[in-house]
Amino acid sequence: MKHMTIERTHHVGGVTSDITLYDRMGGIAEQTYVGIERPWLDNRPSASCIPAGRYVLIPYSSAKYPDVWAFYGGTVGIETGDRTRCLIHVANYVHQVQGCLGIGFSTGTKDSLPCVWQSKKALDDLRNGVGIEPMTCVIDWI
Repeated sequence: MKHMTIERTHHVGGVTSDITLYDRMGGIAEQTYVGIERPWLDNRPSASCIPAGRYVLIPYSSAKYPDVWAFYGGTVGIETGDRTRCLIHVANYVHQVQGCLGIGFSTGTKDSLPCVWQSKKALDDLRNGVGIEPMTCVIDWI
């Protein structure tokens, strides 16, 4: 089973992260990405970044977000929990994530807010590298 680490940094107006995909827990790094999330807002649904912790990333698909992953663990669930459907999906800007993680290949700024670039390409790359399979994940602050 693949493993992902997400190491975050606070910025004014958002959070960026360095994302590393490994072949397994404690294994060899296979790919790196960056992420964008909203700031930490006391775990408020649809407003706060995902709480730091250990998760399983479960394949998830909906009309709006086909073939993505949902975080599962702690207070975060898919259908039940304090937070539901916290996903990894295509998003370049903080306003495009509502409690989810947008993935990209590089970070930047727009209108003085953090953002990521090439999000669709990065998500496609992750799908190609993992397939739509479960992964383990650890999120932490730098």
